[in-house]
Amino acid sequence: MNAEDFIKLAEYIKENYVPKEGSSDKCFEDYLYAILKDIQINLDEIARSIKKISSDDKDPTSILDIDVEV
Repeated sequence: MNAEDFIKLAEYIKENYVPKEGSSDKCFEDYLYAILKDIQINLDEIARSIKKISSDDKDPTSILDIDVEV
């Protein structure tokens, strides 16, 4: 994910989970927490996968078939 992806995600969360002015929805924090927790879990899984792939890779300058300039 890059900065643009995080901005899009923040806008999506704001539009869909932050109550609109005058709304009586008091549980939006629960929804937001669940979304952020799910994102954290997914990012942790991605980090573990990348770490495993990079440790198994014979060429440490290449991760997920993306060549990295050193």
